[in-house]
Amino acid sequence: MRPLRSLAVEARRACARGDEHVHAHFAAGGALDGLRLAALCGLPFTLTAHAFDIYAQPRNLRAKLESADAVFTGCDYNVDRLRRLAPAARVHKVIMGVDADAFRRRGPQPGGRTVLAVGRLVEKKGFHVLLEAAAQLPDVQVRIIGEGPMRRELKRRVVARDGDRDSMPVIVKEAMAMELLVVASDEVGLPECVRPPWGFLAPPRDATALAQALGAALELEPGTRRRAGAQAREWVTLHADVDAETARMSAVIAQLGG
Repeated sequence: MRPLRSLAVEARRACARGDEHVHAHFAAGGALDGLRLAALCGLPFTLTAHAFDIYAQPRNLRAKLESADAVFTGCDYNVDRLRRLAPAARVHKVIMGVDADAFRRRGPQPGGRTVLAVGRLVEKKGFHVLLEAAAQLPDVQVRIIGEGPMRRELKRRVVARDGDRDSMPVIVKEAMAMELLVVASDEVGLPECVRPPWGFLAPPRDATALAQALGAALELEPGTRRRAGAQAREWVTLHADVDAETARMSAVIAQLGG
């Protein structure tokens, strides 16, 4: 915890600017500073809790949640977790949305047997399970895009040993906006968006089940893939549009300011 005096300069600046609200994006150290800054300036305070700040490093989390005027998080799984941890907290679900205009298919959907995986090469992403599954599908080409400390060593579990995990990764919703089929772990908030007919789920850390799910998705004929992909994009536009989700969050903040 930083000394309170370290926030004095920023508190004076906030008051001089006429700032009306303090929001912390992640319930980690910045949230504690934001909470104290808001108290010093007599301003409403809100925060967004994502994933590592809930599951891997939940330092003073209950106090932060219950002290905030409103809390936002991106899936029902997280909402339930936060409400059980801090019953007095005012928790709202606001999905981390996608710009469906930017993520729009501009060419025909390929009908091959290629699997694309995108993400940071860290333990909780579970790329090692994908590689084990790919070994059971010799005719499938797997491409992994990302950087991280596990580039040379992908040996661990989907949910990290320290409890860290993803909630509802934005990359999944971006893929759906591009009308792609999605294969994912049955973990945290993923089942909320990875649904039939475009979504295929497998238990975490189970390479054989993942291979079977990948095989089932790739066996679909091109017409069925296109129809399923169109439904995936429709789900994103209805439930994870970045403008609509931002408007919902803004409305809550506006009410706090009177």
